Order: sequence, then C-alpha cells, then structure tokens
Amino acid sequence: MTENMRINIMRGLPEVVGCKPHNIVMSIAGGGPSLEDTWHDLEGFVCAINGSLQWLLDKGLVPHACGICDAGEHITDMVPAHPDVRYYVASICHPSLFEKLAGCDVRMFHITPASTGDEEAQTNLLCVEYDEWIAVGGGCTMGLRWFNLGYLLGFRTFYGHGLDSSFRGKSTHAYPDRADQKNHMEFGGRMTRPNFIAQVHDFAEMLEVFHERNPNISIEIFGDGLLQDEWKAFREANPDAFKGDLFELRVAAFMRQLPATGPVKGAEIGVWAGRFSRRLLQRPDLKLLMVDSWEGDGAAYTEQDVDNFHGNLSQKEQDFYKKTAIERTEFAANRRKIVAMRSLEAANCIADGSLDFVFIDADHSYEGCKADIEAWRPKLRRGGLLSGHDYSEKFPGVMQAVNEYIDKAETLALIDDDATWFVIC
Repeated sequence: MTENMRINIMRGLPEVVGCKPHNIVMSIAGGGPSLEDTWHDLEGFVCAINGSLQWLLDKGLVPHACGICDAGEHITDMVPAHPDVRYYVASICHPSLFEKLAGCDVRMFHITPASTGDEEAQTNLLCVEYDEWIAVGGGCTMGLRWFNLGYLLGFRTFYGHGLDSSFRGKSTHAYPDRADQKNHMEFGGRMTRPNFIAQVHDFAEMLEVFHERNPNISIEIFGDGLLQDEWKAFREANPDAFKGDLFELRVAAFMRQLPATGPVKGAEIGVWAGRFSRRLLQRPDLKLLMVDSWEGDGAAYTEQDVDNFHGNLSQKEQDFYKKTAIERTEFAANRRKIVAMRSLEAANCIADGSLDFVFIDADHSYEGCKADIEAWRPKLRRGGLLSGHDYSEKFPGVMQAVNEYIDKAETLALIDDDATWFVIC
C-alpha cells in the first residue's frame, strides 16, 4: 500500500477537498444481494463501489461517482472506465487502476494511515509530499468510507443500499463475485464471512461516532442483510438518531393532511423518479396524476432556476428517471395517469374543482413556483390541500411565492421538518 501511494501521488492528480454543506442526498450503492431489490430507489448523487458500477451501468443507470479503496490488483478488472462517471480513488490502490482510468475524471484521496497497518511509513510519506493533507476514515470498506468522504464533500443525508454483509443463498453480491466460493459461517442468523462481520462492527462504531459528533446528519439504510439488522437494532435503541429518513417524514406529514376516507384524487407536479408517487399510491383508494415533462438540459425550467439539481440533468438522464417512475408505480397502473407535459400546459387540461390535493415540487424559482400555484389552485375542491416541497432558505423563490399566496388567501399554513408547506384551501 505504501509503495502504491508513493507511485500514485507522483501522478499529480486532483485530490479531494472539503465542500460546504448542502442538501443533496448521497445514495451509496454497495454490491450486496439486496441491491437488486432497492436499486430503483437510488436518488440524488449516486455512488457506486467497485463492481456495483458495472452492474448499475448494465441496468441503464450511470452513477455520478464510483469509489475504490481496495489495494488489490484484481479491482482493476472489476471497475470499468466510463466518461460520465467521476472516480474517487484511494492513493493505496494499485497503479494499474489509475492507468486504466487515464483520461477519466479521477479524484484521489488518502485513507487514514492507521487503518492500513503501515501507519508510520504512510504518515511520513504524506508529511514529506504535502504541507497539508486530508485523510478519510470510515472503516474497512469503501461502502463505509463513502459516508466520511461524502461528509467531507458537503453531504449530510445518506442512503445506503446493498451493504448487506451477508449471503443470499450462495451469493455474496448482486453480481457474480470471486469471493462467492470462499468459506462462510453463520452469525446473527445470517450466512456471512469474517470480513463481512468486520464491516458490520465498523458500521456500528461509525454510527456511534456520527450520533455523538454530527447530530445534523440523516441516514437511512435500505435492503436486507446482517448490516441492516445492526441498523434496525441501533434505531430501536436510539429512536431520535439522525432524524430518521426525511423523505419518509415528508410522506407521513403529507398523508396526515389528506382526508381520512376516500376515494382521494390529486396531482403531483414534478415527479422525477417517482419515489413520492409510489408512496402516495400505496394508499389503495388514491388516484394520482403524475405531471412532469421529463425534459433534459433545463428546457422546462426558468432562467432563475438554473441551480436546480433536476434542471441540470441531461435528456438521457431524464429519460431514465421517467422509465424508473413508470416502473415504480406499475403496481397501481389503474390508479395513476402519467402526464408527460409541462406544469402549466397540464393544468389547462384539468377541470377546476376536481382534485382533493396538489403537491408542487417542480420549478423552484419565484416565477416558476408562483405560476404553478396560480395554475393549480383552481383545480382544487373547497377544502382541498395545496402543498409543496423546499420551503427553505436554500430556495428563497419558493418561500416568497408561498408567503405571498398565504397572505392573499388568508388560509391555514403549516410547515413540516422536511421543508414541506401545506395550505388548506
């Protein structure tokens, strides 16, 4: 590892630097078997790990990033070079990996020397080569190290997928892996291996440290496995830790505002990948208009909303998310209607007074949000629910548009913990 570091540092590659906190979700895609169950729920900034990159590419999803911190030369064969992926590669990795990724967008980082078994030599090397340097901790795997690296990059909300640390049948990963045939053992009612148990142990320690030192972090772990068992046990023992999943809090808060008895009919303006739509449609008496143009390259956004994450997606990415939204809600195909139109155009097609609720989460500029409110408010019946997301200082346009409407309408307004606004019309 130390020799790898010595060679790789001399490449002069850009290195990871700290970023200001922001509210974009980091979705960590480990390679565990349960990734097959939850990969459709990947959202925000999607980060692959080693072999999960090729697996996701084969599914048609191009992750934003791939992280590697394994020093073994075999990793070079596992990780494909892709022009649209940013690679975060530890300096301890084998030089052949850096050579394979030549021409790609690569950011090098250093892991904490204490975690490599050669602390003195690596610390001395870093001190010789740099006046100042950053080392990223986080346990024995890249799956765990993504949490710490993500924190350094300004992320505060983390969703973990495929971090199972246990077998499903005879498979250790969602894809064939050379380790499938290695010896295994039973632990905690799961078939696993000692290195998997080490990841669970490190995960438990990481949770304790994050809980103690970083109360503003939000974490949610998806899937089924030994590590997820540890996560559930931690949450039961610490119910207030990490605020819970903000998305689930938003869903619960919104559902509480809907009529207790149905049928209920409404519209979601700004569907993206359909995660919110799917949760709404899990109410069996709810019918939903899913309104989104899924236009790429900011075509459907005002000039004032150019910093919106969704407005900067390419058409290829938007096509993928539209397909994902359709697949996620296929179970309720008879109760949903896909409306692939811009918000104001779609509103012209809906009869006034015909909806029980409208949820607005599209253009976040003042002009865009105001126009959506004015277009969709008449579609609600008396007593209907007008709501939306991102009522926060990060989106002052949304706050201004909502505040002006509340002042004019003289209605009851509520704000939940996930910056969701509610108005009973």
